[in-house]
Amino acid sequence: MNVAGITGPLLIVEGVKNVGYGELVEIRTPSGEIRTGQTLEVDEDKAVVQVFEGTSGLSQKNMRTIFLGRTLEIPV
Repeated sequence: MNVAGITGPLLIVEGVKNVGYGELVEIRTPSGEIRTGQTLEVDEDKAVVQVFEGTSGLSQKNMRTIFLGRTLEIPV
């Protein structure tokens, strides 16, 4: 998987498989910083991910995205 684009708080990730709407994503930068996001849209092998902490300072190069296979959970 690779980040094909960054637009505002959104990442476009290519090469995804078995990703679902609302799925949580970990975004890891080359420096080791970890940000969290949520899948907003999936189309074939592409996903649109909203980064909760924003994309300021992120670069498409050497970023790693990990789809966690679960959605956001809020305890009640």
